[in-house]
Amino acid sequence: MKRFLVSLIVIPVLFFNQTAGASRAASSVVGASVLSAMDESPSVRVVVLFNGDDLSLTDLGARSQAIASRRDAVLDQIDPREFRVVDSFRNISAVGGFVTHEGLKKLVRDYRVQRIDLDIPGHMALAESTALVHARELQSTGVTGQGVVVAVLDTGIDSDHPDLQDDIVGQQCFCTNADGTGCCPGGGKEASGAGAAEDEQGHGTHVAGIITSGGRVAPQGMAPDADIVAIRVLDRNGVAATATQLVSAFDWIIAQPSIKVVNTSLVFGSYPAQCDQASAFTAALAQAVNTLRARGTLTVSSAGNSANKSEIGAPACVSQAIGVGAVYDANVGTISFGCTDGSTTADQVTCFSNSSVAVDLLAPGAAITSSGLGGGVAGFAGTSQAAPHVAGALALLLQIKPSATAAELEAALKNSGQPIADPANGLAVPRLDVRTAADLIRR
Repeated sequence: MKRFLVSLIVIPVLFFNQTAGASRAASSVVGASVLSAMDESPSVRVVVLFNGDDLSLTDLGARSQAIASRRDAVLDQIDPREFRVVDSFRNISAVGGFVTHEGLKKLVRDYRVQRIDLDIPGHMALAESTALVHARELQSTGVTGQGVVVAVLDTGIDSDHPDLQDDIVGQQCFCTNADGTGCCPGGGKEASGAGAAEDEQGHGTHVAGIITSGGRVAPQGMAPDADIVAIRVLDRNGVAATATQLVSAFDWIIAQPSIKVVNTSLVFGSYPAQCDQASAFTAALAQAVNTLRARGTLTVSSAGNSANKSEIGAPACVSQAIGVGAVYDANVGTISFGCTDGSTTADQVTCFSNSSVAVDLLAPGAAITSSGLGGGVAGFAGTSQAAPHVAGALALLLQIKPSATAAELEAALKNSGQPIADPANGLAVPRLDVRTAADLIRR
């Protein structure tokens, strides 16, 4: 209640002599966190979402032209010293940058601006599994993900790993350190081509291995013949300094029609339900996810590992993304990971797995052995490991039926496994069973 009263007081001061602007701010155009941050700093880093409901999902040329026209019309009225744009996108109707009080007033007055929220940081969702979901049975019939391209947005990939090097068909980097410097090769904030997404942390290499490891050193992945586009959006500590790094990666993916599956084993924020309109950032993500879905490309994302049984992170909370929670793949003894499971068994929901009504599937997430840095093997646990099981399953389904729509693919996944209830909140979610999903997609 106190915060609400403070907001009512701050807004009229901030937007003095601008009745329309004050009204729009009070109606949630400006997130309360932006106003609070401006009490501490003359400029703050924000994501600004423009109108986008009328944008084409299929004609990318018309879409990008409309976005550019709308963006330029707004920004042409604002002094760059009042709003310094750092990130803009070709296929997503938003920008990121540093705004002052004066710049914020002008943005709020513009009817083309839908939301203004703080640009938030993110992090990886870190905390032999393929048998549990019956992937081996499909692989034995020649279904291995051949010809399907999966984008992995993470810390990058060990491009020399014997289990992965033959599967890498592209590398990109959109990476900024906490101090504002770039963490792409050569110290830049963006990079493209061989070596652009070289992994310095190991998380992305492990995730990629769950999808497509060839089984030479680490266990064979879900879809060993799938191809990988590695996109680095996290620094060497597994952290994204800004949400716009992730939006930049999605913006790039929209222009790559060969990519059929997107895996994001990372988390931004925490949201109690579907978050499409929760902030400018999540709305921009929803634009991207929906645009990809319209061409049949599904986004798979980890729910997070905070043992939060009422909220999950973004992108998993976006309604058209597939949010994935974690179960144990076997009896692995006692596990402590922010919480403690004194005993474990296959198909038991992990205590650390975030949960909400926005979770769509469960998959093995603890404890998972896969590819590691330096050409080796590593063991990780987390919803980060659950999500790529689903991404790999999608690669298998797309080999079986390349023409499958996003709705068909999602329905096959969700109808494939028996629901498993999380004892912490009673929510029951189906656990992935790719053999049954394959039977469904063939019908």
